[in-house]
Amino acid sequence: MMTIRSGLAALLAAPLLTACLSQHEYAEAPDSAGLVITLDGAPVAGAQVSYPGLEDAETVQADAEGRFQLAARMGERRRMVGPGGVFADSALVRARAPGLSDGWASATFINGLDRPEAENEVLVVMLEADAPGPGLTALAQDCLQRPEQRHALALAEWAGGLDREAAPDWLTPERARWLDEHLRMTLSSGAVSACGESSQLYQNIRESTGPLIDIGRDG
Repeated sequence: MMTIRSGLAALLAAPLLTACLSQHEYAEAPDSAGLVITLDGAPVAGAQVSYPGLEDAETVQADAEGRFQLAARMGERRRMVGPGGVFADSALVRARAPGLSDGWASATFINGLDRPEAENEVLVVMLEADAPGPGLTALAQDCLQRPEQRHALALAEWAGGLDREAAPDWLTPERARWLDEHLRMTLSSGAVSACGESSQLYQNIRESTGPLIDIGRDG
């Protein structure tokens, strides 16, 4: 039973809680610059690139070298004000081009510090539209159905066949680290846990991305 003392305390606490709420500007996506290529490192000139998670997202066209720039999107939301007020965040980037499957990448940034810039070069690696599905897909028949997840599975399968001592010229250590980070976020343990073969699938993904980790350590 609630006592008079506890009821009064709850009433007094309510205005204090409300006072901790405020309109706070945050970023839905950062200013970013990147590159769209195929697995052999060829630029995908004219690729249509956007932040697909944004309403009325701007679409830009990659230039002859496959390079693009995307502008930040700022907004406001009602949130609890906490110490620091900043946090790590990311936004998905999608590239589209004829004859190729949609390519995906992550633009990572620090949110809560005015208009942010992506911390990484956004590297979008596109695959042939008629490319066979990766072996990892067989373990993910009941899960990981979103297009960015399927793309990530295919990239993880490709990474498993990399020669650590003879990586493609375009795959610098820094790019290897960011590509591995994108795969980790897209194929997270939380996402994989919904799969019927979750343990085996997660182990295979980590083994496949091992070469990226090793290449990333070289720089």
